[in-house]
This record gives sequence, structure tokens and C-alpha cells, in this order.
Amino acid sequence: MFVLSVLDRRVTKAVARAGMWGAMIVLTATLVTAQVPPRENDSEPLDQLVLDLGAPEFPKRERATRLLLEASTAALPKLESATHSRDWEVRSRARYLIAEIQRRERPKWLAAFVTGAQSDRDPQLPGWRELKAAAGDSPESRRLLVEILQEHWDFLDAVQTADVPQKIIAQRFARLADRRRRSDSRLVSLTDVSAIMLAMLSSCRPATCEPSLIVQVYAQLASSTRNTVSDASARWDHEPFRRLAGSFLLRTSQPQFSQMALHLAISQRLPESGTIASDILKRSNAPIQVIQLAILTTAIWGTAEDGHMLERFLTDERVCSRRPAKVADGKAWECRLQDAALATLWHLHGRDPTELGFPGLVKHTSYFLVPQTVGFTSQQDRTEALKKLEDLKASSEGTAPSSPQE
Repeated sequence: MFVLSVLDRRVTKAVARAGMWGAMIVLTATLVTAQVPPRENDSEPLDQLVLDLGAPEFPKRERATRLLLEASTAALPKLESATHSRDWEVRSRARYLIAEIQRRERPKWLAAFVTGAQSDRDPQLPGWRELKAAAGDSPESRRLLVEILQEHWDFLDAVQTADVPQKIIAQRFARLADRRRRSDSRLVSLTDVSAIMLAMLSSCRPATCEPSLIVQVYAQLASSTRNTVSDASARWDHEPFRRLAGSFLLRTSQPQFSQMALHLAISQRLPESGTIASDILKRSNAPIQVIQLAILTTAIWGTAEDGHMLERFLTDERVCSRRPAKVADGKAWECRLQDAALATLWHLHGRDPTELGFPGLVKHTSYFLVPQTVGFTSQQDRTEALKKLEDLKASSEGTAPSSPQE
């Protein structure tokens, strides 16, 4: 009678109908059920769980943290909003949860991204917008980004969300410099340099880029053949990396860095060499040697329009360099801007510059001609060469210079 009194009316009716054996079965089932702890409400609204991150009771905060972590990417939008909460506890736990969920999901996101199988719920990978703009969307570009993010995800993410991104970039350079100073550490890789280029492309406009950071990237790129190591995708013979480097040079080739940018672009035979050279020729305040190099670069990477732009340099008598008497008859020669323009225009017309009588002309695989050899021993020789160009243009009946030929 005592047992029956603790059961509800439904159990009592079941016992009455089933007899003694039925009572025992019902009682056993009821006691077992009572001993099983209630399950967590797995479908508890995410909004409530986010609010519980700031609950006064510590167990309640811990429970909300655990359940939001189990919710994984579905909780990210709510957690992003929670990072702006007035409650410090909510903000702190939300940031932790976002970082932890992303850390756990990164391998899956990268695997889906490299095959193009990512879903709409997957996040925009840091650096992809800049790399896609520079190198396009291709399997090779995606592999390069995955290679970069496997080591530099946190860095690129921090740059995109920081109030002072250039400070973070400077800190990363300091870490790389420290790595190079340690004899037991691997050399700086082109993947490291790629990450920094993406960071600067995402955070700096040409006029606001920190000059010292630009110089450091240029230095790393210039010394890449001896002081850095290439990775699977970050190589000078890998097209996406070349496009990224070229885009970076174009974006950062401010007047004070134009010579370094042009040298880098030419040494790696980047198509951006022509654009950088053209920008230099449009400025009248560039150093004479830089203008001379830009003129000669136009012979390889320039266009017919650039050829017309060179016409004004045919009367520019500024001296680029002088060479001692190392040619026949012991005469020295003088290199002027008009000499570089003359040789380049002759080449753009499909002719060999040696036909103009340059006494010491030396060809170069990257620069077209060695700048210090483009000159004449006398003004008379220069005048005769200029006359040959005028005759060639007259015989062409005013047609535009031909396409560049290497």
C-alpha cells in the first residue's frame, strides 16, 4: 500500500489492471527512469546560451560555454555579435569561443576551400580577397593561400581586425628578423613574405604604407635567391606568387621606392615592369639613372604608346654616366638620356641598336642594354644616330613604332 501511494494515479490504474506482476514491472520501470538524470536541452536557443555566458552562477556560464562550443559554426554569428556586449564576461568568453571554434574548423575549411567545395556558411578566409584580386581564382592560387594560412592565419586575421595593423606587421617583421639571427632556425621563406604582402595589401593604401615596411619587403624579395627558402607554392616560378609580388610592387612603388621596385620587377621579368617604368617616365622628378633604366625597360615591356612618350627624351641632354677611355682610340664615352631613348625607339621599330654606332654597347637579358654602355664618344656620332632615326621614321611614313621585341 505504501508503494502504491507514491505512484501517480495512472500508475495505480495500471497496477490494478495488471495485477501483482504488472505492479512489479511498472514499479521497476518507474524507479529506473527516476534514477536517470535529465538530459541537457540540446535545442536550447543560442541567444539564451549567449546570455548565459554572463550569468552570475559559474556553473551556468561554464555550461553555456560548453554547449556553444558544441554548436560549432552555427553559433559564430551570435558570438560575433556578443563580442560587442557591455558585459566583460560575455565579450571575453565570446572571443575565446570564436577563436576555439575557428581553430577546430580550420583544417576542414581549408580542405573544402582548396577544392572549391566550401559552403556559404564557411568564413571568408583572410587574405583571399587580396590574393584573388592579384592572381585570380585558380587551383594554384587557392593552394598558395592554404600554404600561407597553415602558418599565418592568426597573423592575417589580426591585421584585418586591428586598429593599427601596421604595428602588427612590424612585429611580424621583428619575429622574422629574429628567426634569421638564430643559427638554429630555418631561413625566412617566401611564404612568410607572401603573408606580409597580403597583410599590407589589405591594410595600406599607397600613401599610407609605412616606408620602412615597404623597404623590408623589397629587401626580402630582392634577397630571395640566397636568404630565403621557397615552398611548394611560394616560388618565383609559380605564377600566383609572381602575380602577388607584381601587384605588391605596383601598389607600393612610390617615388622614393621606384628604383627598387623597377629593379625587382625587371630582375624577375615581371610584366608589371612596363607599368612601373611608364609611371616613372610620367614623372619629371625621378632621378636621372632611374629614368634611364625606365627608358631601357620600355624596349622589352613597353607598348607603342610608350614609344611615343619616349620622343620627348630625344632632346634631353642630361648625363646619366661617363665611362673612361676603354674603347678604341682611347676615347671615353658619355651616356645621356637621349641616347637611351634613341636606342629604345630604334629597337621598337624592329632594328638592332648596334646599327647606330654605339661604341661599347652591351646587351642584357633583363635590362635590354647595360645602362652604362648606352652612349657616344662624340656629339657628332650622336647627331648622326639621331638623323638615322629621323630617316627611319620618315621611311615608315609616320607609322607607329612596332611592338616590343626582346
